[in-house]
Amino acid sequence: MLSRYHKQKIDKQIVNQYKEINRKYALNYKFDSDLDFIQLSVFKTALKQKDKFEEIYEQTRNQYFDMWERLSFYERNEILHQELTPHLNTMKAFEFEETPIYIPFFDRLLNSLYASETAILELPQFFELYDNFNHRIIPLEFYGIEPIRHGFSSLEVIKTNETTLILYYPIKKIFYTVSKNRFKRYPIDEKCDLDSNQIETLANALLNEEAEFYDTLIMYQAIKKRCIKKILKLRKKGGQTNE
Repeated sequence: MLSRYHKQKIDKQIVNQYKEINRKYALNYKFDSDLDFIQLSVFKTALKQKDKFEEIYEQTRNQYFDMWERLSFYERNEILHQELTPHLNTMKAFEFEETPIYIPFFDRLLNSLYASETAILELPQFFELYDNFNHRIIPLEFYGIEPIRHGFSSLEVIKTNETTLILYYPIKKIFYTVSKNRFKRYPIDEKCDLDSNQIETLANALLNEEAEFYDTLIMYQAIKKRCIKKILKLRKKGGQTNE
């Protein structure tokens, strides 16, 4: 219902940027759903964090260049750990099988090595990961909705429970529900002016029940008048407002 009256789409510039990421890393997203864009934004954040690990390694090695070759692997790793620790606190992460995941397109082992055995980046078998790692990429879906829940996507996570997330894209005024087996978008009037409390109220309503979400949209006049009339007409006839 909402999509019939609110036609906003993700900007072409962003679409093209994500298409390039999709092509470069052979991710095989089809761009037939906004969920593909959300997942690609997760990948983009993960890529930045991967680059950050590698940047800190390079900076640390250069800082200790005169003595680096005389240090053992374990001594190098200890220095790297000290340099890296303050940055870890600023990175997006979540726990998976007792391992912090900072790069959700890598498996648990690689995440553990990057975060706690960073000196492996100088070993021949890992050095190629700087630029040639497509063969080590795993589907982002492997970790379910946890990367999105923990802020890896470009959207705001407004409300969550154990199984479902409510996201909001403020630039285009679109709400989303995301769970393991369900994804749905709810575009509203781009001209409406919602404050943070109203956005949170709408997210709570959507997490609770879709009909409550529509009632709140009507109360805030956050959807177009023609859409409100259609919803009320359908309800009078006992019809559904589902998109």
